Amino acid sequence: MGWAKFQQRCKNFAAKLYFSISGSALKQGENLSSDGENNTSPAMSETLRRAAREGAVLLKNRNTLPISGKFALFGRGQTDTFYTGYGSGGDVIKPYRVSILQGLERGGAALVEPVKEAYLKFSEQHPVSHGCWGNWPRYFPEMPLSSELVEAARAETETAVVVLGRAAGEDRENELKAGSFYLTEEEKAMLARVTAAFPRVAVVLNIGSVIDLSFLEEYNISAALLLWQGGMEAGNACADLLLGKANPCGKLADTVARAYSAYPSSQNFGNAAYNDYAEDIFVGYRHFETRAKGDVRFPFGFGLSYTTFAISANYGNGVVKFCVKNTGERAGREVVQVYAEKPAAAHAPARELVGFFKTKELAPAEEEQGEIVLDDRAFSVYAEGCGFVQFGGTYRLYVGADVRSAEEIASFELQERIAEHASPLSYAVKIPPELAKTAKHCAFSDVAAGKATLTEFVASLSDRELEALAYGAMKMDSPLGASGNAGVMGGTTAELRARGVPPVTMTDGPSGIRLKTSSSLLPIATLLACTFDPALVEEVYRGVGEEMRARGSHVLLAPAMNMHRDPLCGRNFEYYSEDPLLSGKIAAAAVRGLQNAGVSACPKHFACNNQEFNRSHNDSRVSERALREIYLRGFEICVKEARPHFLMTSYNKINGVYAHYNAALVNGILRGEWGFEGCVITDWWMQKGSCPEAGKRKNNAARVYAGVNVLMPGGGYLGKKYQHGGLLKKLNKKGHLTRGELQKNACEILGAILKTAAMGSEKSEK
Repeated sequence: MGWAKFQQRCKNFAAKLYFSISGSALKQGENLSSDGENNTSPAMSETLRRAAREGAVLLKNRNTLPISGKFALFGRGQTDTFYTGYGSGGDVIKPYRVSILQGLERGGAALVEPVKEAYLKFSEQHPVSHGCWGNWPRYFPEMPLSSELVEAARAETETAVVVLGRAAGEDRENELKAGSFYLTEEEKAMLARVTAAFPRVAVVLNIGSVIDLSFLEEYNISAALLLWQGGMEAGNACADLLLGKANPCGKLADTVARAYSAYPSSQNFGNAAYNDYAEDIFVGYRHFETRAKGDVRFPFGFGLSYTTFAISANYGNGVVKFCVKNTGERAGREVVQVYAEKPAAAHAPARELVGFFKTKELAPAEEEQGEIVLDDRAFSVYAEGCGFVQFGGTYRLYVGADVRSAEEIASFELQERIAEHASPLSYAVKIPPELAKTAKHCAFSDVAAGKATLTEFVASLSDRELEALAYGAMKMDSPLGASGNAGVMGGTTAELRARGVPPVTMTDGPSGIRLKTSSSLLPIATLLACTFDPALVEEVYRGVGEEMRARGSHVLLAPAMNMHRDPLCGRNFEYYSEDPLLSGKIAAAAVRGLQNAGVSACPKHFACNNQEFNRSHNDSRVSERALREIYLRGFEICVKEARPHFLMTSYNKINGVYAHYNAALVNGILRGEWGFEGCVITDWWMQKGSCPEAGKRKNNAARVYAGVNVLMPGGGYLGKKYQHGGLLKKLNKKGHLTRGELQKNACEILGAILKTAAMGSEKSEK
């Protein structure tokens, strides 16, 4: 074991120890139990079932799917199904869970009984162990197959289905090892035996992120369905697709390369101290379509169907008009994808996604017409010191069903111009003045009722009250919020509550509400991105918002929207895609769904949290152009289109400065350029430090200066607890924290709280 890995093991152990002694009863592990009550509405269950099947991607199909007769089901994933990834983003007490086997049985599948019974017995005799925080299993050992069992099954049918499962998570990267990115010897033996016996073999990939798929060519596999991890309705969705009750319509949100070494990040991922983003803007398909087409197994946007479609399109005046016709024999949906090619002077990728549209379900011979409006960003690139520039030259547009097969529909000339000005990646020191003192002693409810202004209320707060607003309630599972909460902010002291500031309950996360009562377990974020359907994602999260209101959660720490820079990142299941436009559009839909239901969203992790290993110390070294075009672009779309009430920073450094001290990122870009008006919180605990622009300000004073309003869940880092009053020791001393900064901080916090459901049921229903 290297020294860096040893240090990280020690930190992981310390984290586990802290969780156990901090007084928090919130379990940091995978919840497999239920509270005994199925309090999920039938409508929500059906929505999640539909989402789970619409994000599944059919990768391969040679006269095998859908299945109409009897088949043999192999692989222990049929009983021990992976429903989500691990950690805070997946740890939801679900009301129920439908395994792949259960879904197929409920769907009326004709299964070879001896094979089914063998797997049920094996799973019972060899129960899986789910480990502990950061040490969860990435796969489950397979049942050895006897030639007698396989031959007996072959005597009953010519068709077999093999389930392969994988998982990773928070503090748990994928690895270039068997049982993670690669198959185990037992899995290879199973595939060899099954494909040798059956002329038709379909593989179901129950995985959370891309793995090596070379085995799809090495064995006689005739079909492959990328099911992902479909949440509590995973098994029902799988049955719908395999049995032909629904038509696969998901599209890949990531490129599947022929080998891990082909990914442009592969040489600069997994380092303990820092990662050089040497690939710059050439992430995912931007790299492959420009430099390495031959290294692609399945291109970005790819996905087969049980039917066929014809897409025609034309372009004029910034609008792509299209027509999609179902030319096959089954009803289905198609995704129209628009890609742009910019002139050589722009030094841009060969193709970039600039728009997409998912059709309704089209019956055979049915058509749908529509249009996709392209904005200035479709034709511009970021130039440091200037902004987004449209270079002069020839531009081309391509339209189709994936990045590789899209065909040219237009070629036109544009003149050079600045499409959008942007400030440099730095933040000029700008200290807000102190609010004039007022004798008016108003309550926060007066602000909500319009009887007093927010600045009047903040001006009346004491130094101690201003300071208290800058911290959460000091621990997870705070008694001020619903049981099992991730933390509480706002009215964390008796003084603030007496002034009418309510405690605001925050809960994880992207896969559902993480409390001590059961809540719906959603399909993973990558699957939702593969739907290419913002309307469906908005519907999913509106249902989550309604559950939040019923359970007393005010802010969901979601969506998680970092980039799929590398397939080994453990939290890829929480994130959407390698493409920032797709990520931003799907995230914006999630935010709209939550906030239209009367609760609040908190997108995360801002920004460049693309590696779990040593995430609290790792430095993401990235160019300003790559930041603007790739790693910040999704957040920008989400903030501008959906206006989230909250936003969370990341653990890592960005070019040497921790995100929670990064004034250029938060006060400069997020607030100054994008117009974000909400509350910015830290990820749970933070490191000591500062930023170059903060002067003498250190730690929490530097955080407030940077525009990061609240340290969550309060306290310190790994047991070093904060005592109230510490932030005020250098208040108004030259070069240190000013009262004006604390007041500005309070205004931003309280302005967001006014929008939350914590202000009362009447407010949340508006």
